[in-house]
Amino acid sequence: MMKRKTAVIFGIIIAAQLCLTPYAGVKVQAAELEEGQMFEDSSEDSETFGDVSIPDTQSAEKTEENEFGDDDGFSDGDVETFSAEDADQFRENMQELVLNVQDGEDITVKLNTLLAQARDKATDEKQCKVIVPPGNYTLTGTLHMYSNIYLYAEGATITKTSPQKEILLRLGDTPQKSAGGYEGYRNITIDGGIWDSNYECVEDKGGPGGFVGFRIGHATNVTVKNVTFLNNLKSHFLELAGVKNAEITGCTFRGYWKEFTGGGQECIQLDACMPRIFPGYLPYDGSICENIVIKDNTFEDVFAGIGSHSMMFDKPYKNITISNNRFNNLKKRAIWCLNYQDTVVTGNTMTNVGGGVYVRSVYTRNAHTVSGQEVSPEGNQYAENILIADNQITVLEPTVIDGKQWNGYGIWITGEVSLGSAGETIPSEDDDPENTANPTTNGIPAGRYIIRGVTARNNTISGNCDGIKFSLAEDCSCRGNTVRLSDSHTYNNMGISVAKGSNIRVSYNNLSGGNGYGIYAVGTEASQKICRIYGNTVSGFMKDGILASGLAAGSRIEHNRVSTSAANGILVKCIDKSVVDGNYSFKNKARGILLQRCESAMVADNFVSENAINGIELNIRSNHSSVQGNVCGSNKKSGLRIAGSKGISADGNSFRGNRGYAAEFIRSHISSYKGNRFEENGYSNRIHVRNSKISKK
Repeated sequence: MMKRKTAVIFGIIIAAQLCLTPYAGVKVQAAELEEGQMFEDSSEDSETFGDVSIPDTQSAEKTEENEFGDDDGFSDGDVETFSAEDADQFRENMQELVLNVQDGEDITVKLNTLLAQARDKATDEKQCKVIVPPGNYTLTGTLHMYSNIYLYAEGATITKTSPQKEILLRLGDTPQKSAGGYEGYRNITIDGGIWDSNYECVEDKGGPGGFVGFRIGHATNVTVKNVTFLNNLKSHFLELAGVKNAEITGCTFRGYWKEFTGGGQECIQLDACMPRIFPGYLPYDGSICENIVIKDNTFEDVFAGIGSHSMMFDKPYKNITISNNRFNNLKKRAIWCLNYQDTVVTGNTMTNVGGGVYVRSVYTRNAHTVSGQEVSPEGNQYAENILIADNQITVLEPTVIDGKQWNGYGIWITGEVSLGSAGETIPSEDDDPENTANPTTNGIPAGRYIIRGVTARNNTISGNCDGIKFSLAEDCSCRGNTVRLSDSHTYNNMGISVAKGSNIRVSYNNLSGGNGYGIYAVGTEASQKICRIYGNTVSGFMKDGILASGLAAGSRIEHNRVSTSAANGILVKCIDKSVVDGNYSFKNKARGILLQRCESAMVADNFVSENAINGIELNIRSNHSSVQGNVCGSNKKSGLRIAGSKGISADGNSFRGNRGYAAEFIRSHISSYKGNRFEENGYSNRIHVRNSKISKK
């Protein structure tokens, strides 16, 4: 058993050696603080409302009881006392073992023998470095690594030639029960080499299952760097489960069997130690991954990039950093953050991908529990405290994947509604066919699993896709993003959409193009915190520039610039006490601003011009609302139209150059009408009154 002090020291040295990204939660908290400062004038106090790979052992392994506790035996240590110089000193003290092998030789037996020798020599204080010399080699079985080993293969090309669906590398022997949790293995480094999974050599490729490249579980202090992974078959190049403190950096992932388009097939999969999704690593205690850094890697011509498509119920993945990676030509999504907390996804470049970043609270169809675990919808089964920032995303045209229509997206942030025993989950981004678990069999309770505390900031998104989507989300922010959607549309793609959201802040985004809405924000009866749409620039959408409907009372649409929409510039429906203030809405093909069924709304200080119908219109019982201080100019019909509403005050507005009436009042009661100014409107600058009453105040 490793001494705790030594484990701490080695973990800190690894961090210094690899310049690990700072704690992800710090970046997210800083982003939240910045958002809070920007909007502190509008804060509210109201309440809120498996894997298809074949195991590397032929024998069935019995599921164990949960042995994973809260104390993982790894403390933070004193990081100030160590540096990269300490790491250099540590490397110099390594023992070295060099593989004696000829070019073209099968290295399976020899390398496993050398790794076993290293296992017996290595200690926490003095690691063992196993060197595979440059050359071309074959692999006909699975390699087995152990604690305190540094496997160095720079310049070597290792090609699988076995026809069996067996993994290339794992920790420990098979089968073998480790200490569990994060204590099974420690201090693992794999550095360099081209590792070719060579799916062409595998028999029955179309049959059940694929195989993983490297599978690493129950481990602490893991580094995989400068490795090239090639030619995956229906699974993952690198899979981690029950791993704490790991970094994957400088690696390249390329090539997959294109005749199979099912499943997740992430190049890097973060998983949990459970028998169906991560076989071969006893005990099956549900250990998840935390403190994982994935940076400066390249993914090209692969099915999917990084993430998780399975999860432990009430055990979220924690402190995940995905930064400065490059994704090119991906059939499906680049990143899937499933049930992640305290996570940053920053500075990544995604070109020609099916989807950019997918963040989801739970996926009940592939959620798991350990034996005897009590489940409740009130636990930690939600994603939160996540920052998605400064990513460049270009999305492919819509396509068909695994027989189903696939419409791309830049960023999708979503919760889930599960009906439990009814077995229905909503929404479903892609129900992977190999994920046979469902709420009728895995014991996941019915519930509304919302997503909280996600910030999408300063991302650039383009393509024939949806830009940024929020659904079943609360306390989230979407700020400073640029979305340029394609002119050739095959479905109603939108710039930013919020479905069933509460306290969502959409601000300073620049959106153009699209066959749907520019900003689409729709709440529910459970939305008890206001949403704010502020300072956005929206142009050229085929529906309304901004649609806000059913949000919490008092929601605000302010200081936006909306133009050239094929419908209304701004449409607000069914939001009591809504505030529409300081917007510039012009050259839209319907109205500049339209409110429907909005009680006690305030429409103030807006500038609306050159719209094809009216500048500002309130109708369908938008009672007791105020229209004041607006400038309505050069609209093709009237500057202002009030219809079917009562108790309206229309004061201090300016009407200039509208072709129809300056203002129209139809079947309405105007409680106050004073201080308005008229200049060069049609019909001799008149207002038009029909079946209406204007008070003489």
